[in-house]
Parts: sequence; structure tokens; C-alpha cells
Amino acid sequence: MIKFYLNTYRFAKSSILIFGLLVLFSANSQNIFAQVPQIASFSPASGPIGTEITISGSNFSSTAASNIVYFGAVRAFVTTATSTSLTVTCPSGATYLPITVTTSGLTTYSAKPFVVTSFASTTEIASNTFGTMSSKATGKRPHSIACGDFNEDGKIDLVTANYDDNTISIHTNTSSTTNISFANKIDLACGSGAFGVTTGDVTGDGMLDIAVANYFVGTVSVYKNTSVEGYISFDSKVDYYSGSGPRIVSIGDLDGDGKADLAVANDDGDNISIFRNTGTNNSLGFATKVNYSPGDAPRDVVIGDLDGDGKPELVVANFSSHNIAIYKNNCTSGNISFSYNNQYSAGPSPRCIGIGDLDNDGKPDLAVTNYDGSSVSIFINSSASGNIAFNSKSDFSIESSPYGITVGDVNGDGKLDLVVANLQAQTMSVLKNTTTNAIVSFAARVDYPAEWGTIGTVMADFNQDNRPDFAAANDFVSTVSILKNQTESTLPLDLASFKAKATYNFTSIEWVTNNETGTLNFILEHATDNINFREIARIDAAGNSIHEKKYTFRHTDPSQGSNYYRLRSVDSDGTFTYSSIEQVNFTLGTSNYSLYPNPTDKQFVNVKHESAKTPSRIKIVDVTGRTLQEVETDKNASETKVSLIGIAPGIYTVVLSNGQETLVQKLIVQ
Repeated sequence: MIKFYLNTYRFAKSSILIFGLLVLFSANSQNIFAQVPQIASFSPASGPIGTEITISGSNFSSTAASNIVYFGAVRAFVTTATSTSLTVTCPSGATYLPITVTTSGLTTYSAKPFVVTSFASTTEIASNTFGTMSSKATGKRPHSIACGDFNEDGKIDLVTANYDDNTISIHTNTSSTTNISFANKIDLACGSGAFGVTTGDVTGDGMLDIAVANYFVGTVSVYKNTSVEGYISFDSKVDYYSGSGPRIVSIGDLDGDGKADLAVANDDGDNISIFRNTGTNNSLGFATKVNYSPGDAPRDVVIGDLDGDGKPELVVANFSSHNIAIYKNNCTSGNISFSYNNQYSAGPSPRCIGIGDLDNDGKPDLAVTNYDGSSVSIFINSSASGNIAFNSKSDFSIESSPYGITVGDVNGDGKLDLVVANLQAQTMSVLKNTTTNAIVSFAARVDYPAEWGTIGTVMADFNQDNRPDFAAANDFVSTVSILKNQTESTLPLDLASFKAKATYNFTSIEWVTNNETGTLNFILEHATDNINFREIARIDAAGNSIHEKKYTFRHTDPSQGSNYYRLRSVDSDGTFTYSSIEQVNFTLGTSNYSLYPNPTDKQFVNVKHESAKTPSRIKIVDVTGRTLQEVETDKNASETKVSLIGIAPGIYTVVLSNGQETLVQKLIVQ
């Protein structure tokens, strides 16, 4: 706490104290006066991609663009905002993870995820639900896999932790709606024995960072995301010592201070380590670890609010103790404190834990893979507020050596299914949830071929067709396997093509359908950042047609630089789907206009421009169109230094205008 004792000093000493305090406040202004946002609830709890969702809570920004909202792996568009309510649209690619809202560098998590539903024409899961496997080379012996939209292009990228060559491999998503594809890997150095990898925003800048547990050196490596639109980049790793043999790291705000902390399972040390996030101003920083001893050989730790008190608990899989241990959250802001709650017997050698509401009673249940038991143990949550309790396990048979597990709605029926990676069997198994009347049950599993040593899996919509796909890391052959969901869409429309191109100073847009049954209309949407799409046109559809139909539109007001377009096809019953995204670039004026450094972490940016007979004006404009800084250039100068003092980290537009010509550049302030 900072205290003022100005009345005990004479004026000179008081002035020094005030000056020092002002410097301190300036250095940490991002978080000192900010209040942690809170999500109280959201509605509806489930729905298809494009559903309008109201998030209720407190301490949100009343400026929509100042709230950064993620549905798991991808960012959502905020349409309206008050300090207590946000209206958002469920984005294509939403994954089964808590909703997060970041405001003024502080982040809050929802108690449960949004469930994406109603994307398939059938709820059956069959051997042909997922298509032929494709694969990409990773680093040597990937031991885990995670996903997230790292460069904010709306597409979900992949990352693996590679055990033998001490790297992580990042694969940029280059998919279209009809084809899943990823670029060749980008390798980043990490510690020896890279094992568990996860993603999350640990710096409060609205970008997904990466954390990796390094088994042989006992560290966790954290990588700050420095990507820009269309290009993935990360800072070099920062290491934190965790303990002996760390295998898994999880990310979540444990003490409710608005900053994402780390929880690490140290296999050889028989303990877990908690790192409290102490970073400021979008920088990395973690306090010295706090350890707890849950059992023998802890190999997984997950985070979730088990008793509905608003504080997330820790659940640990103890491989050699053959049980799971639960730690109740007693943390307060700035203070890490957990107490041992209970242990529950699992099957032989529990390895990984999935968390989700399997019986739709509003409480998160647990699904645990038993490596030496060829089974999955289900623990149904019977907790009340402040009192954590689970029923004894129910076991379901699975293939040999089950390892990683993912929870999510595979078929769009509103029930959470299970996807399991089977290391020795070289398969991914899907257990379809058939629960009724609170009695948890699963249909006979459906197995899909992967490759040798399938060790971890993720479920996400990689090609933006609103259907979840699978990806798995394969330890023994150093690849990622990808399975495309080929279930027919619920929307009875065959969109043959969607194209956009620059024509002089406007955008020509054309799309073609081969079949329309009950199609109501088409909504064209435009964005300059590939995130915040807005409607620019609404065109009536033919309604019912079995012949090729061609539609055209001219967008006469594109923006300087990047323009993104997508088509929303709406059916008569209100369901809809999105096309792939088309990018069109407009470059107007002189090529001698540039910014450096860009991105910048300094308090200024240099603007290079041609000297002119008349002076020009330079404006720094935020995403809402508000001018934050404006200067006039010297008519004889070819470069102008513009102050960025007081401008928060984010994406801005730099506008150079001389009354006859206006030039635009994007600026990233870190």
C-alpha cells in the first residue's frame, strides 16, 4: 500500500515525494487504477456459431473495442458494451474452454464454457464422420499439442512440444472452408525434454501466449506473443524453475487478480508448483513458486471451479498412486492458498484429465484416462457451494494405452463427448455422450486411425466450416495427424465459390451457389482487422433453386490497406453459416510513407514521408475512430517523430494527410 504523509514534510520534501509517486504511477498506470472485470453469467449457454450472447458482469469497458473477448482458441466480436454487459457474437472456431474478457490488461474467466451446437445434419458419429487423415512434420518426438489463433486471422493454429530436440513447433493455419492445411513448422528453442504445452494470455495484451514444461531441466518456458496480423512471432522464452520432472503446465487466474497464473505437475518431485503472475504493462513476471504434494508421480493438473464459489480448484492425476487429488481454492488477490480436499481412486495409472459438464446439471465433471487400464474413468460432480464432492468413478473401455483426452460437443447435439488419444493403438477414439436423466452413458466408441504414438489431441474447427475437426501429436513418428469433419451441414445450401478482388478504388465481390433450399438471404460482412466484422449489404436469395446462381456486389468504400470480406448465408429457419474469408489490399498514394519501429515498445514512432511544399498532418487514430495524437509536419522534412506517451498497447491507424492525398498505415504499440 502506498501512503501519503505530505503534512509531515516541508514543501520541498513533499514535492520530491509527489514526483516519485507520479513516476511510479506512470510506470504501472495500466493496472494500478484498473478494476478486475468479472463475468457473473452469460446467456444463452449454448447455440450455433453466430449466436448473439449477452455476458453480464462488472468492470467492463463501455467502449466495445476495449473489451477483448475469447471463446477458447479464438477472439469474438463485441457489438455493444456497457460497464456491466457485453453483447458478443460466437465466433467460428470457438472451442470448449471458458470465455475470457480482458479489459485494461486484466482478464476474467467464465465459470463454464459456451457449448457450440446445431452444426450437423445428423447427431450420429460413425466411421466416416471424419475423413482421411493428413499429417504435418513436427520437431522430434512431440509429447503434447495445443491450439489457438496466434496471429488473429480468425484461424486456429497448432503448437507441439518436442521432447527430443528441445523445441516447440508452430504450424500456421492456411485452410480454406473446403480444405484443411497448415504451413510448415516454425521451431522455437525451449528447455531440455519439452513435454507439456498450453496456450493462454498471461500478459493481458489480448494475445495468446505459450507455456511449456521442460522435463529434464525442471523449468517452465513462457513465450510472449508478438504476432501481427497474418504473421506469427514470439519473443524468446523466459524460464522459471518449477521442480523435478515437470510434465504439464496449465494456465488460469487462481487468485482473482485479473492475471493468468501457472500450475505445473512435477512428476519426479511428487508435487505441483503454482506460479502467481506478477507481470505489469503487458510484460512477463511470476513470483517464486508455491508447492503442494498431491501424491506419487503427478502427471496432469487442470483448473476449474468445481463447487461454484467463483474460485477455480486444482485437480491432479497421480500416476503411481492411481488416484486423482483435488485442492480447494482459498486464494485472495495477490495470495496463493490451496487446501487438500480429497482423493478419489481412478483406474491403473491415471494420465490425463478432461473437465466438462457431462450430465448437463451445470457442474463440471471429470474424465480421466487410465494408461495401464485401457479405460476412461468418469467422476460425476455432486458438489454444493463451498463443499466439493464427486461420486465414485464409472469406467468405460477404450483402446490400448489411452493418453490425452479432450472434452467437447463432437456432433452438435448439446452433449459433451470425449476424444481420446491412444498411444499404443495408434488411434483417436470418440465416445458419444448418450446421457439421459442424469445417468451418464456413452455409445460404443468409434476409433479413427492416427499414427504411431498418438499422445495428445485437440478438437477445433480448423477450416471455419462450423464443424469441429481433430488434431493429434504422434510421438514416435514426429508428426501431427489431422482429421477433417465431413458431416453434412444443417444449412441446405451449396456455396460453390466466394471471391473478392480490388478493382480500381472499389472491391468487386462475387459468389455462386449450385443449390438453394429455403435460403433466405446473404449478408456481406467487412472488417479491416479480420476480427470486428460489420454488415455492409443484405441480398435476398433465390430461396429454392437447383441451378447455378450468381450474385455480385460492389463495395465502394474499402479502407486503405487490408480489407476482409465474408458471406453469411442465412436459412429460412434462422440458421446460418459463413464462407471463407477473402482478403483484398488497397495501396493508395506514395510508397515513401512508412513507420518505424513498427511494432514499437517505445514512447514514439518515426513517420517517414516525402517533403512537400505545404505541411501535412499526422494523426494516431484508435479502432473507434478517435484521434489520440495529431501533429503537423515540417514542409522541408522527410521524417517526423510522433510521441506515443499516454497511448496504451494496441493496434492503431496512422493517417498522413496534406489536403489532397490521405495515406494510411497500421501501427502496433506493444
